[in-house]
Amino acid sequence: MLVSTLSLVLVGGFQVNALLGDHAVLQQGEPIPVWGTGDPGDTITVTLEGPSTETHTATVAADGAWQVQFTPRPGQVDVTYTLSATNGTVTWSAHDLLVGELWLASGQSNMEWSVQATADRDASAEVMTNDAIREFKVPRTTSTTPRRHVAGTWKVASPQHTPNFSGVAWNFARRLQDELGVPVGIVNSTWGGSKVEAWMDQELLDLMRDEAPEVARNVDAWFEAQAAQVVEASVRLGPDEDDTAWGEVVLPADWAAMGLGDHDGVVLYRVPVWIPQSWAGQDLTLSLGPIDDNDETFWDGVPIGSTRGHTVPRNYTVPGPQVTPGRHVIGVRAVDMHGAGGFFGDKAQLRLFVQDDPLEQIPLAGPWKWKKGVGWARASQQTPVILNNAMIVPLEPAPFAGVIWYQGESNADDPEAYDLLFPA
Repeated sequence: MLVSTLSLVLVGGFQVNALLGDHAVLQQGEPIPVWGTGDPGDTITVTLEGPSTETHTATVAADGAWQVQFTPRPGQVDVTYTLSATNGTVTWSAHDLLVGELWLASGQSNMEWSVQATADRDASAEVMTNDAIREFKVPRTTSTTPRRHVAGTWKVASPQHTPNFSGVAWNFARRLQDELGVPVGIVNSTWGGSKVEAWMDQELLDLMRDEAPEVARNVDAWFEAQAAQVVEASVRLGPDEDDTAWGEVVLPADWAAMGLGDHDGVVLYRVPVWIPQSWAGQDLTLSLGPIDDNDETFWDGVPIGSTRGHTVPRNYTVPGPQVTPGRHVIGVRAVDMHGAGGFFGDKAQLRLFVQDDPLEQIPLAGPWKWKKGVGWARASQQTPVILNNAMIVPLEPAPFAGVIWYQGESNADDPEAYDLLFPA
């Protein structure tokens, strides 16, 4: 089977990062990485065809990641390449690739501002047409954990596509191409109104919170608020909480079905279960299916696990000493950062069972009590780390020539902190 990539290819776990799709620009003079995910142990064979053909293989690691690397190529406007990859069952390919300068354009609305909103909107079709200038627009998205893949497609400069390019990046690319005479690819990863903290990684922010009190004041407040909410949730999800005034929802269900489609923040869930005498003292598995985006899960108000990522099925152990005959309460603090929220699994995934005997189970699909929790005090694009996780980390294997950055207005209320954050 032949698959031409327009965004992500996902067949049996085999994916190639979308940044390497049709019309991509690869960085000149640097080793060319090709990366993706697959089923652990599979052999991935990757071929780059152009003036010469080069093939490499990789074995998918235990964490599902794979990567190969091709020898550096010179930048040329009139030489195209084809890239293909296969796991032996599925073949992926990308066509019309160029080698030249690859640049990342990031920041807030200043960089996001499109050509059609600038004085260049009236440029002639001839000016807007340039086969050797291309843009990859990273869709707005957030994640509380680092992602491996990014959506998006490459667009070739033309009267159809150029008006949607970043205005600053378009003019930068034209100037750079005039000076260097090679193709220029712009990766447009921007979000209007974003704070610089949202584009930074967790490790760096942790370091800066230790070393820079000016930064700590803003960032610590957010993380401390999250910790306080978890403590508060443990009380409300305990066995003695009066939940008679709470709402009721039949799970699995998303927040839109609960009338919370526009809520970014927290929802608390709780449901009682009655443990039979025969289960006493045995380790149990609590299966909840995927939850969008993150959760902390409790047994009688005691945390038993947490997971980040909206596609990950939740499976937690209830330790045997906590398993006694009679009534217990399962509680879930669900956190949605952006977009949809709620329980997204199949009914069969919601169950509680004895680890040594999965046939001994209590189905959990059905009525649960719920209560709306705190909403985010800041917009999602201003929350620390989450734009970096979703819109930067998946691009990191690419050897960018450099970065153009246009941001700062959203941090204008604290210039002392920005003086430290911007260089970092």
